[in-house]
Amino acid sequence: MVSRVIQYFTQHEFIRYLTVGFLCVSCELSIFYTLQYWHVQYLVSNTAGFITASIVGYFLQKYWTFKNFHSNHLQQMIRFAAVLAWGYVLGMCVLYLLVDRLLVPVSIAKLIQVCIVMVSNYLGQKIITFKKR
Repeated sequence: MVSRVIQYFTQHEFIRYLTVGFLCVSCELSIFYTLQYWHVQYLVSNTAGFITASIVGYFLQKYWTFKNFHSNHLQQMIRFAAVLAWGYVLGMCVLYLLVDRLLVPVSIAKLIQVCIVMVSNYLGQKIITFKKR
């Protein structure tokens, strides 16, 4: 049973993507809350967590999710960052539309936004950053 679960998580690209996403969010929140505990300014804490999680995410997505063992790291990192930036802007627009225009409660809007950005980022990373050559 356990081996089937492990096999499922390692054979399906989208499941690997979600797993890495969960690990990156955990990394980001751990850094954020640790720095907050040490009374570091919250924007600095947030930035440190985001940057660290993004670097970890790049390498895990490259080598584990998309099994991409070649290509120029600098070019891929720039594309990776561009996809993340697009996801951030998309997420802000979705939240604004849902909350301020459609009057969806923030907690529900955030769940919808996370799902939309997750799919957008997955497709962007697969098609733009780690495209099979």
